Amino acid sequence: MELQGRLAEAILLQDKDFNTNVRMARSLPLPVQGEGSRPRIDLLVFIVNLRRESSLSSVESSLRHVDQGYCLGKLCFLATEARCGSVPPERLASLRKLAAAHCCPLLFMESQVSVSLKCTPWDDQ
Repeated sequence: MELQGRLAEAILLQDKDFNTNVRMARSLPLPVQGEGSRPRIDLLVFIVNLRRESSLSSVESSLRHVDQGYCLGKLCFLATEARCGSVPPERLASLRKLAAAHCCPLLFMESQVSVSLKCTPWDDQ
């Protein structure tokens, strides 16, 4: 199962006092099925595989379909493979600028690590 599916399953398995639905799409805009049938969207998470240039390009293209006023508090970026030595530093810098431009958090996740990692804040210095 690919990373996105495993992540969705982990979210759904969490104990909570509210209903959670996870819908995945490879790009925006979502297919038009009639405005009444579209689910309410509380949070958009753009998952960016930093090893693939096309992943960042897809996010940049999809963001054109998201109203700028919607972003604050309802959008975040999740970067994978940030520790990979083959990731060009410019790609990570581009993603950081994109997140800053939309005032959205940028989170990091390693998909290939089998042990728990301690979460530490990103150091901008």
